Amino acid sequence: MLTKFERTMSDVGAVPTHHAALKLDAHGRITEANPAASELLGCACGELAGQAVSAVIAGLPLSPTTPGYNMAYAVFHAADGAWVRRTARLPDGQRIPIETAFSVREVEGQRPITLSLRAQRHNVVELAFAPLASAPCL
Repeated sequence: MLTKFERTMSDVGAVPTHHAALKLDAHGRITEANPAASELLGCACGELAGQAVSAVIAGLPLSPTTPGYNMAYAVFHAADGAWVRRTARLPDGQRIPIETAFSVREVEGQRPITLSLRAQRHNVVELAFAPLASAPCL
């Protein structure tokens, strides 16, 4: 059964329900996590709630003291829809490469920040154009 957050995000097209997603408040705190996010990050959904997202995902410049900046950052990065490579910190201290993408949509009069997560994928373009060791240089 889908949670209200998962149904709402799926209904508005913010994130497919099979993708990992974190719902953030304007202070950059995780307010909800779907089961796929819990699985990817290695902890229960309830354990993620209340944490600063920057403590879980390295390199996110979201701070509890700058809610206006946090929202502007999310809206700006949601506009291009690009996936960005980052590092997640697991509860056991291990770090894993992931990719993140922001979306911000008005839902029931509020504008929650949704951070979609996925395991890092190889860049096909980089792999396709990598020089071969045995290929002669022209």
